[in-house]
Amino acid sequence: MIQAVIMAGGAGSRLRPLTCDLPKPMARLCGRPNIEYILDLLAEHSITEAAVTVQYLAQRIEEHFESGEYRGVRLRFVREEQPLGTAGSVKNAVLNGFQGEACLVISGDAMCDFDLTAALRRHKEANAAATIVVKAVEDPREYGLVDTDPEGMVRGFVEKPCFSQAVSNLANTGVYILSPRALEQIPCHRFYDFAKDLFPRLLEKRWKIAAYEDRGYWCDIGDIESYRRCQRDMLEGKVRCRIEGERDQMGNIFAGPRPRGSYRLSAPVYVGAGVELGDGALVEAGSVIDRGCSVGPDARVTASVLLPGSLVERGSSLTGAVVCAGATVRRKAMLFENAVLGADATAGEGSTIRPGVRVWAGKAVEAGVTLRDNLQHGAGRGPCFEDDGLGGAGGLEFTPELALRLGLALGSCGERRIGVGGAGDPATQVMRQALIAGVLSTGCDVLDFGPCFESLFRFDLSFCGVGLGVYLSGGEEAGARLFTFGGLPATRAQERSVEGALQRGEYRRSSREGFGDSSNLTGMKLLYENELLKYAPFGLSGLGVAVKSPNRELQTILRGTLERLGAEEDNSLTLQVSADGGSIGVSCSGLGYLSHGKVLALCCLREFQQGRAVALPYESPRALDELAAREGGCVERYLSCPADHTDDAARELACRQLWSRDALMLAVRLLAWMKEEQLAPEQLFHLLPEYDVASVLIKTGRNPADVLRALAQSEQREGDGIGEGVVLRDPNGVVLIRPLKRGGGLRVLAEAHSSEIAMELCAQYEKQIKPLLADSADR
Repeated sequence: MIQAVIMAGGAGSRLRPLTCDLPKPMARLCGRPNIEYILDLLAEHSITEAAVTVQYLAQRIEEHFESGEYRGVRLRFVREEQPLGTAGSVKNAVLNGFQGEACLVISGDAMCDFDLTAALRRHKEANAAATIVVKAVEDPREYGLVDTDPEGMVRGFVEKPCFSQAVSNLANTGVYILSPRALEQIPCHRFYDFAKDLFPRLLEKRWKIAAYEDRGYWCDIGDIESYRRCQRDMLEGKVRCRIEGERDQMGNIFAGPRPRGSYRLSAPVYVGAGVELGDGALVEAGSVIDRGCSVGPDARVTASVLLPGSLVERGSSLTGAVVCAGATVRRKAMLFENAVLGADATAGEGSTIRPGVRVWAGKAVEAGVTLRDNLQHGAGRGPCFEDDGLGGAGGLEFTPELALRLGLALGSCGERRIGVGGAGDPATQVMRQALIAGVLSTGCDVLDFGPCFESLFRFDLSFCGVGLGVYLSGGEEAGARLFTFGGLPATRAQERSVEGALQRGEYRRSSREGFGDSSNLTGMKLLYENELLKYAPFGLSGLGVAVKSPNRELQTILRGTLERLGAEEDNSLTLQVSADGGSIGVSCSGLGYLSHGKVLALCCLREFQQGRAVALPYESPRALDELAAREGGCVERYLSCPADHTDDAARELACRQLWSRDALMLAVRLLAWMKEEQLAPEQLFHLLPEYDVASVLIKTGRNPADVLRALAQSEQREGDGIGEGVVLRDPNGVVLIRPLKRGGGLRVLAEAHSSEIAMELCAQYEKQIKPLLADSADR
């Protein structure tokens, strides 16, 4: 016998204010709560026993199924006294009386029409300890992803990554089949998670976890856009489900008698019982008008959802909006895409609610007002972080208003101290002050490092032990980059926290007495200069070197440091440092040029020769691993935006190796090594193995995860872990294929014995990838 556990404890925070007074599984889809469709699916596959785990507003679900039965499925409700996590919740639900041959776990707040019978058959045939139902998705960033081998067995997971770490497009749907022995691995009465705890444990024990890829419909109605889209898909027949009511010849569905009047419907539309439609009203495709609603004369409702008892008055216009139960849209008001009017709230006559803006329950928008921010909690959807951070045209897209909201979001993410720094131009100074004002208004403190270049800012964060900092860059393309401990790039969890606050406009607020303090730490530059001196304890007398940089302050600091160490000005050896202090090149008169990668490799070589490990970014050349192995050291790689904790050890090491990310420190270390070992400039060119690198950007215009999934199945793939992209070992070199953080493109990085071969590898793999992109587009 198969028993089911329906996970129905979700609060649906991203659906607020829709879910302020009801749990997420009770969100209505075409006239019925979502959980009823899940129970229909269980009944269809002859599953007659289900435990329902409830927590948030549990009584709303229990009261709805007061009889304890639904369409032949017997229900047992299990409340959690304390949060137990996903796996802990299931264990709690089956503690008493589980005697089944397998346990089916399914979410009560996602719509799906999966073939559960086929999934159970796959589980049995694979003799698996657990089976995960997976689904290929367009945008993998909002899902936990499953990495599988060619036989469809699970070999790894990554939780809600950016595109650079999305090596699969198979989403974990939260539908699992667990054998009794897998259930036994879940501890009783403690917090335990499937993806973070149970499944990794099963993999460690080398127990089989099978993946069953279902090509049916699945939609996690986690936000307003997916909530609306799911209902339109149901109306268009994309979901195999039972919508109560009669469908007319045009494809419209009526749950009660057809309303009287001379209105127009553009199919498909759902109309509930007791609905009134005024003369001249237009209800367009994808709209759901739930029971007891009223749409006034000449009103227009397009792809919108009206929940029970809501009222839309004469001449109003709704485009892709959600109007919650009992809410009122007054005459000639307008609501746009993904705007939400909460339960019993009012949009005043002639008012406009802009896209993505939410009005909480019971609130009123005044007549004639254009609402651009959430009525109670701030702004609507905010921008997202890309490879170079959050940015846009300075003064036009990246504005002081956005900087203020970014400060509010940063101060709402749980850190008590936020480090702030930026370029020295006037526009960036204004942005910095606006951002600081936002942070302080949340009650958080600011460490203001003032105008500085980026590598100096990273040192400041590391020295002060700050867990979250933001650096503002100036120029025509202004932007903000997030950093964490040690001046390392922020994690995906930190980025998502900031993005979520910007999107929902839910910011922490403080009273006047609770504002944070701002500390002026612009004097940190002196500590930075002293830190540079430490890298050459025996001085640099006898060396001749010149410094060039487009950043005058940086150039002055490095030149002054070299002078204090005894080096003389000489153009035979020239240090060329980027404006942000992140990269360096060395020109040797009559000898050639050492790129930043070669300078870094030389400084790593010194560490390797002493048997030490060096932490480097994931995309660093694999030639350094071979160099480390030859010299007795090793390379630890960290991710630019990790979605999990797999690189924690590498990041901890990187926090102690600031020099690996700071061009000025690299310069001083290299010169100190040359002096101590009495190395002539020409000797530097013979210390490293012959290798060169090349890269090319392939624009895809869409999600590249399915392409990465295909490449990940290649026998050339290096390693089984999930990094950032896919590493392939080619007979002529090594190729890293890495998606851009927000999708839309793939970067191919190749390394080989010469730049010519590296460029040929780029061209070869670009040619190989383009047919995969075409196949993906066809699918």
